Amino acid sequence: MVKPHKKIKKALPLEKRGDELIVGGISVFPIFEPSKGFIYLGTNRKVSPEEAGQVLGMLQGDIPDLLALRRFLLKRPPFEVEEEEGRIAPLSSFREWSVSTLDYSGVVRLKEDGEPEEWSKEAVLLHKILRRKTPQEAKSLIPLWRVEVKGGIAKLLKEFGALGLLSQEPATMSSYSNSRTTFEEPMLGVEFEIPSGGEALETVRRAITLLMKKGLVLAYERDASVRGGELKLVPFPATVEKVVEVAEVLEGLQQLGGELFEAPHIKSGLHVHINVWPLRETLDRTKVYEVVDLFQSRFRLQKMFGRRFNQYARRILYASDVEYKYFWLSARSLPQTVEVRLGNSQKPPLKTLLSALLVQRVLWAVGKGEVSAKDLSQKPANELVEALSSLFTPEEWRVVSKHVQKHVL
Repeated sequence: MVKPHKKIKKALPLEKRGDELIVGGISVFPIFEPSKGFIYLGTNRKVSPEEAGQVLGMLQGDIPDLLALRRFLLKRPPFEVEEEEGRIAPLSSFREWSVSTLDYSGVVRLKEDGEPEEWSKEAVLLHKILRRKTPQEAKSLIPLWRVEVKGGIAKLLKEFGALGLLSQEPATMSSYSNSRTTFEEPMLGVEFEIPSGGEALETVRRAITLLMKKGLVLAYERDASVRGGELKLVPFPATVEKVVEVAEVLEGLQQLGGELFEAPHIKSGLHVHINVWPLRETLDRTKVYEVVDLFQSRFRLQKMFGRRFNQYARRILYASDVEYKYFWLSARSLPQTVEVRLGNSQKPPLKTLLSALLVQRVLWAVGKGEVSAKDLSQKPANELVEALSSLFTPEEWRVVSKHVQKHVL
């Protein structure tokens, strides 16, 4: 038996093959037990309690729809159909089914209370076929306990459901665009590279489609440096709250992609554009380099961002090189943005985004004349941390402080 509130950390591969929903290589389908009025997830092979918990965790977003399906199966149809056989398959959820016979076909949609939108022949046949399935047809029965999924993938699975995700058309890559939008408020823009291709990329691309529909992803573009393409997120306010939300989404994509983000021989970037357009009269390249010098001299940048200086984000000790495209803090896009290029899309996103947010707060404070990067770089560690804390609200600093203190020199 699966214990309630069991936590799982690792995402399982998801696939919909014909009318089968496959989770981690295990085919699952709803099984109704009429004598008890319970509904279970049946599996095509024996599963251990640990596997059952993992499967159920991946279907957390689908459980409310399975419970609506149970309510449907507890109802009595207003008429009967003669047909004994038919093909049924869940579509975007367990509340939406395709039903077909040799003579007719259609889609059955259930309301939250289990009532079908219409008691059509298809709805009655669906009811008949699902009620006819017996627990003996399954190798294992998984009761619908609550299983907590750890990490960003929980946000994707709970909001969209596995079936909702798999029912999407995979997003297609467009050509790279270098367009920029100007804002008057502090904003961040994220570019997230997907290292490689493979079977898991198909599922990630379906998730990208959903994120586009929700207005979180602006574009999915080709990138010459990686096979999987690059996501451009919709620019968002430069606050700790939004940074945490965005990091959860990116972490969910990492977990969903699994092996795509685990290849050790492939390096892929997580780049953050910092909006500095409102500071165009006061923040020049010289001041940007002073900020560069502050971070290079007073922070463990490699550990802070989770990526070493390399050919794509190397340490260059001349002010003019902040205009170089691959410099770790590139001012090439001034006066619109400054780009932080030290992030790695295979590493924890929150680490990179919090580091970029710290750079953003310092850049804006320097541009507005509130602090001097040169003065900050001369302060003892405790005074530097105290000065940086003034750039955040008390609530934000509670989230950021450990990250800053851990990497300051």
